[in-house]
Amino acid sequence: MTILAHQHSKDSFEKYVKDYNFGTIPPTKIVIHHTAVPTKDQWKGRETLAGIRKHYESKGWPSGPHLFIAEDGIWTFTPMSEVGTHARAGNGSWIARSRPSWYSIGIEVVGNYDTGVWEGKTKDNVMSALKVLMDTLGLKNEDLTFHRDWNPTHCPGLAIKKDWLLKELEVFGMHGQPEPSPWAKDGWEWARELGLDLSIHPQQEVHAEWIFAILKKLNDIRYAENSSNKSL
Repeated sequence: MTILAHQHSKDSFEKYVKDYNFGTIPPTKIVIHHTAVPTKDQWKGRETLAGIRKHYESKGWPSGPHLFIAEDGIWTFTPMSEVGTHARAGNGSWIARSRPSWYSIGIEVVGNYDTGVWEGKTKDNVMSALKVLMDTLGLKNEDLTFHRDWNPTHCPGLAIKKDWLLKELEVFGMHGQPEPSPWAKDGWEWARELGLDLSIHPQQEVHAEWIFAILKKLNDIRYAENSSNKSL
């Protein structure tokens, strides 16, 4: 199995995609997965990809997904000009043995998302990759699919819902790489350092219930700190 294992930042991946030769039959769908295992903590970049390659080869797969997206960047795996192996019928359909009538780009998001959505740099990397792929290939929302749309599985995680993803993509499209307003920058960075909520954008509207949930989380953090200081 030939894999690339090249690491990209959001900016270098955008240039990579815009200059990429997808051939005469470019991909017309995207299929999103999650790795589940390895988890985010287990991920070690190129070393992990080498292990994943051996696992796929042991199953007799000729290829794998096209991208692995993690906190440390966007990693290429199977070349995007080739049909991948990741979702059975969702991989593509063939006119002839070496010529597909259509095929999809398979994206593995590193981590297990059965109980929580993408957040932090992983989320930013996924949103950036999806936007540049959809814009470059002329894909619509209905061309963005989940592994569970093709096979009986929870993948890409029970917490990842289509309506949530499309809303997040809309926000990302409006604001690009959103930055907090100058007057809010200190507060935004403080909240990120505390880990109060890494899943939202600076310009995103929130509901009252979110505000009270964050205040409760802050109160719990302060209570834990005070308890720790008293025990010293």
